[in-house]
Amino acid sequence: MSEVKNKAMNAGTSANNIKKSQSSANCRNRVGGKEKLRRSGLSIMGSLIGLLGGFAMVLLGAVINGSIGYLCAMGVTVFGALGVAKALGENIALSYNTVIALAVGCGILRGLLRYIEQYSNHYIAFKLLAILRDRIFRVLRKLCPEWHLP
Repeated sequence: MSEVKNKAMNAGTSANNIKKSQSSANCRNRVGGKEKLRRSGLSIMGSLIGLLGGFAMVLLGAVINGSIGYLCAMGVTVFGALGVAKALGENIALSYNTVIALAVGCGILRGLLRYIEQYSNHYIAFKLLAILRDRIFRVLRKLCPEWHLP
C-alpha cells in the first residue's frame, strides 16, 4: 500500500515540476539541445497575412466596413441624444422626423455593414483554413507515402 502512495506522490511532484517549467516567463523551448524562443504574436500574424495573398482586398473591405459600421453605431446614440435634447427644450435645428430617420438609417446601415464585415472575415478565415489544411496534408503525404487519399 505504501508503494502505491509513494508512486502517487512522485507522480504529483513530477506533474507540479512540469507545470512550473512550462509556465516560465521567458517561454523558451528546447529543440535539439538548444534553447529556442517561441515566435511572437506579431510574427505569427505577419506570416498569416502573408498567406492571404489575393485576399488582401477582401480584408481591407472588411476593415473599412467594420470602421464605418462602428461610426454608424455611434450615430444611433448621437441622434438619439439629439432627439432627447430636443424633447427637453434644447434648440436643435433638425426636426423630430429627421432625427428619428437618421437614427434608424444609421441602425439599418450598421446592421448591413456588420453583415458584410462578418461575411468577409469568415470568407477569409475559411480560405486560410483550406490553404493551411492543404499544406499540412501535403507534408503528411510526404511523411507517409504508402497512404494516399483518393
